[in-house]
Amino acid sequence: MSTSADSLLQLVVESAAVPLLEGTARDLEIPVVRGKATVLLGMRRTGKSSLLMQRAYGKMAKGGATREQIALFNFDNIAFEDFTGRDLLALVEAWRKQFPQMRTAKLYLFLDEIQQIQRWERALRELIESPLIDVTVTGSSAKLLSTEISTSLRGRSLATEVWPFSLRETLRHTAHSVPANWPVTKRAQSELESLFERYVVRGGFPEVVTLPDLTWSKVLREYLDVTLMRDVIERHSVSNPNALRTFVRQLLRASGRKVSINKMSRDMASQHIEVGKNTLHDYVAYLQDAYCFFFVPIFSDSVRKQQVNPKKCYSIDPGFVNANTAPGHFDRGLALETLVYIELRRRGHQPFYGDFGRGEIDFIIGSDGEPSALMQVAWSIADETTRARELKPLWDAAKKWPKAKLTVVTAYETDQLKDNRHHIEVVPFYRWALQG
Repeated sequence: MSTSADSLLQLVVESAAVPLLEGTARDLEIPVVRGKATVLLGMRRTGKSSLLMQRAYGKMAKGGATREQIALFNFDNIAFEDFTGRDLLALVEAWRKQFPQMRTAKLYLFLDEIQQIQRWERALRELIESPLIDVTVTGSSAKLLSTEISTSLRGRSLATEVWPFSLRETLRHTAHSVPANWPVTKRAQSELESLFERYVVRGGFPEVVTLPDLTWSKVLREYLDVTLMRDVIERHSVSNPNALRTFVRQLLRASGRKVSINKMSRDMASQHIEVGKNTLHDYVAYLQDAYCFFFVPIFSDSVRKQQVNPKKCYSIDPGFVNANTAPGHFDRGLALETLVYIELRRRGHQPFYGDFGRGEIDFIIGSDGEPSALMQVAWSIADETTRARELKPLWDAAKKWPKAKLTVVTAYETDQLKDNRHHIEVVPFYRWALQG
């Protein structure tokens, strides 16, 4: 059943009355090409809706558009329950009827959580093809990038991934300045270290950054519950939610470590939770689709080797891990490694991990057999055993890949290490993140 004309008009009136706010600026390069939809992808609550409003605000403040030219709708709302692609087209027509000048003026259409609309693909393609409509959409599903958008829109979209706040964005959001020059004063360094410690514990989900101490972890637990229910269980018709939630708890504890589906299946069986290995592989795909977890393969020219070797698991955010695991399970070193992984993804990299000799390299950047960067992450390398474990694989790998940049990211330590031919930079995370 189509939505009534009166209901569509009410939705238009409500949308037109919403004030557009600038919000905290994000460090995102969002390509815009005439005739293509701009697509923003990411997990729920990473700031896609705020970013959408910022872009709408920018059309007015910088682009000279009128408020009547800005139509912004959030479909993750009960008002749009059972909404279809046909209703979407009728909604745009209702906007033009309400504002007759829009018959000939450019309409900037901002559609939040487009995947909530049934059969949205054909309607969106029709809107994109209109020369008088500029379309920006958001979605909480990687499938919008990998399958649905690319197939349904046939090259008529450009996607950008939206992550939780970076450290730089967190500082901006909390009215702290980012150093323009390095090194900084002792006082500035102390302040940065304090902010970094808070960032490691809480992570970068925008709403969480400024919440009171007794509230932020509860909010992150709710994020997980809603994401699992809406973007995994309902979207993929998961028939065993209990098994899924147990699996997620295991992955949260494993963030920053290699994971084995076979071992996890046995562990779950020991808890009397029967679930097949193929089902767990399905869960991995669903959780990646929802931007909850990411699975990093080993660096190799052999596709088979990448497939048969364990992958390293990373959560979307260390605060997400901290809030959703039992006390005592939070590991600061693994949290730091998670932050580095997400920052690398934010910078457009798809890192690998490496086994080299008897050691492991946390992140290898590059492909075609010639990495551009090799990175280790450790809370501290002051301990001699830890120092040897982290540095030896880098020195060994540098003999094979002499052009690769070598870096160790730590919590607080700074150093420059050299041998006859190679150089390792030891840098605290806050400096690495803010200078990048």
